[in-house]
Amino acid sequence: QGETDDATVGWLPEQRILTFTAHHVAVDGVSLTQLFTELLQLYKGDALGPPPPPVREHAAWELERIASPEGQAAERYWQGVLENAPQIRLPVDVPESEARRFAGKELCVRVPAARLRARSRELGVSPYMLLLSAFGGLLHRWSGQRELMIGIVHAGRDQRFEKTVGMFANTLPLRLRIPALFRELVADVKHKSLEVVAQDLPYEHIVQKLSGTRGPLFESMFSYERADGRSISIGEAQFAEVRLPRATSLFSFSLDVIDLGDELDLRFEYAHPRMALETAQRVRDEDRPGTTD
Repeated sequence: QGETDDATVGWLPEQRILTFTAHHVAVDGVSLTQLFTELLQLYKGDALGPPPPPVREHAAWELERIASPEGQAAERYWQGVLENAPQIRLPVDVPESEARRFAGKELCVRVPAARLRARSRELGVSPYMLLLSAFGGLLHRWSGQRELMIGIVHAGRDQRFEKTVGMFANTLPLRLRIPALFRELVADVKHKSLEVVAQDLPYEHIVQKLSGTRGPLFESMFSYERADGRSISIGEAQFAEVRLPRATSLFSFSLDVIDLGDELDLRFEYAHPRMALETAQRVRDEDRPGTTD
């Protein structure tokens, strides 16, 4: 047990339940999958491999990159992205001054993944890029703005640290201009999402050094996480991730996609009471895969 994680064993007449909770400051989505993998290896009696590089080595590498010519070029790229950046204006039901800051709720829906994967192959993009395009189109339709800034999540680790447990995920602002055709939007999202990852800098560095005195970089967030390796059966033992409901929202409106393999969990998080339940439900239903091409 520690300040950022905790493991507990529950004893029932016919069951033993092991629960593990962790603070997001110490563990990201990739780390959860790695923890599941190692737990299963130990449960089956298999030996773990050599330990991966520690988090401190990644922190040192990150500082070196920021100071390198590559890091300086990335800074110039982000200065261009943030210049005269748009502030998204989503319609709300209660003005912000009257609403509790960071209070929120979520709406969840589970949908089959087959149609999304087929459409992604047809367009030559990943499911992540296709859903991000749909989310951008939704925000355009809802706000009426042609230019948007959306927060996206990047894994933030290279191959050396893929098995290291820690908080590597990095948030990056993605600036989009919505074209007339959805296919054009998908192509632009593919180009821009690859571009921002190639120019990866820590989000706090972008905010502190490059954003100046402007307001929040974005008010909407999109994340996509593969979790198909976190629900496994070995004999009578069941290993599965349990996600608890949230009562907070850092942004006006966000979409978290959990890829379970055959299905997708769509979690729409919204600022409440700034946005009423009925409004969030209407937006969710517009963005569900399979409702429109």
